[in-house]
Amino acid sequence: MDPEAEALYGLPLEEFTKARDGLARAKAKAGDKEGGAAVKALRKPSVAAWALNQLARRYPEDVAALLEAGERLRRAQTAALEGGDPAELREAGRVEAAEVQALAGQARSILADAGRGGSPTQEERLGTTLRAAAVDPEASDLLRRGVLTTDLSPAGFGFGVGDEDDVSVVPSDFRASIRNSPATTHESQREERERARQRKAELREAEAEASRLRREADEAERRAAAARKAAEEAAARVEALQE
Repeated sequence: MDPEAEALYGLPLEEFTKARDGLARAKAKAGDKEGGAAVKALRKPSVAAWALNQLARRYPEDVAALLEAGERLRRAQTAALEGGDPAELREAGRVEAAEVQALAGQARSILADAGRGGSPTQEERLGTTLRAAAVDPEASDLLRRGVLTTDLSPAGFGFGVGDEDDVSVVPSDFRASIRNSPATTHESQREERERARQRKAELREAEAEASRLRREADEAERRAAAARKAAEEAAARVEALQE
């Protein structure tokens, strides 16, 4: 996406379509029909995506902190599968959840300033999109550049921890050495499978803790939204009584 097209996502939401179509016409008139068609095909961002694009442009350092937390979480997930410390996965999940909550609050303020805030569903979409962008490299790039077009959903850990007898948590090079070693005995294989099961149990516990922290962050966001609404209603009653 060229700089002119990227700049469209920094505009007020109601100006996007008109500016996009104008840029597409200008490119086509200048002889760049392919570029004009590409610009014309750009999607207008959803309300939540627009707010996060503004967030990325106004507070790039805060967004960078979220993406760093997401990268840490990905590393912790991989390490946990390879026998690493599950405590690091729990801590990485806690840090990521805190960053998501903070940025979601900033995005809500942007929406409120634009007269578009207040919807609980909208606020939930801010959180889920931030979480998805934190752990997905492609989505991370879109958020960093401030060119999101739609709401996103986290894909989950994606490591396929399933059957109790699966040894996929054992690093592949180690599994190969076991298979290829003539000295390997059935006893050592059973011991390795038992260690794999223990690792998987620890990973499940760490994932459950990370999920719990994210749920708590979501609940805190919902409670905060409800409290803001109640405060606004109370203020309106006070004003009415004063009148």
